[in-house]
Amino acid sequence: MPAPYALAKYVATPMKKRMLRNGKWDAVIHTGRVSGRVHETPLVAFPVAGGFVVFVIYGSEKTDWVKNVLRAGRARIRRTTGEEVEVTDPRILGPAEAWALLPDDTPPPSAWAKVDEYLLLTVT
Repeated sequence: MPAPYALAKYVATPMKKRMLRNGKWDAVIHTGRVSGRVHETPLVAFPVAGGFVVFVIYGSEKTDWVKNVLRAGRARIRRTTGEEVEVTDPRILGPAEAWALLPDDTPPPSAWAKVDEYLLLTVT
């Protein structure tokens, strides 16, 4: 079971701005499926062969940025280095599929997060 969604809403705006500003987090740049506005969401994009795997902490059903990327079929990942990469073909993976792609030294998500979904993004 994913982390409580109420936690995401509580920390969303102030924490997101701080995380994007400090430059220690990657960001997914995506277009809102309802608003049409461009959004940036901080995250950690783990490089894998041909793309990235991202932990979906609050579950794909409740996480707006995941729903936006899945609907659009594309996004951009801005790395902490400032490099932006176009990604396409988003696909939800289970733990076994995701961990088979991730390097052995990838740190697991925090125990409180209870991550059971991962997003695979292919570099175009």
